[in-house]
Amino acid sequence: MIFTSTEPNINVDLLNWRSETGRFELGMRSVIYGIRVVLSYPKGYGYEVNYCVGLNGTYIVLVFEAVRQVLLEFDEQCDVCDIRRKFPVQTIKPMNNDPVCFQHLLQKGAASLEKNPDQELESIDWKKNFEVMEERFQSRFTRKEAFRKEQQVNQQIDVL
Repeated sequence: MIFTSTEPNINVDLLNWRSETGRFELGMRSVIYGIRVVLSYPKGYGYEVNYCVGLNGTYIVLVFEAVRQVLLEFDEQCDVCDIRRKFPVQTIKPMNNDPVCFQHLLQKGAASLEKNPDQELESIDWKKNFEVMEERFQSRFTRKEAFRKEQQVNQQIDVL
């Protein structure tokens, strides 16, 4: 599968890459404790790959690039069970606390690179993307905090 950069959305709100036919989205989404690298569906019907990477920039880049590299092995019409089977299961979160999963993921990415040495991946300007992701991440939690405060005020009003 080949992915092309596109605009983030509610499912992948930090960084979004869409597959050629639009069946899958590979991206990053913000969660309360950091960032997840996910392979999802554009309509938001769950995740086929879902790795918690926290906020460590090195892990964010390496996990995303390894996942993207491994996905080159698959045809877009493949059975999603094959995709799930290919990726190691993360048992401890974030990824820097799960060295076994991290090592297996990097090994699979390297093996895929050996199988597809001529396959060119679109390069990513990680510095620029980190700036944009940081802005989106902060914005999301500012809105979330405002929503929480509004709920607290409404609960207090309901009590009165």
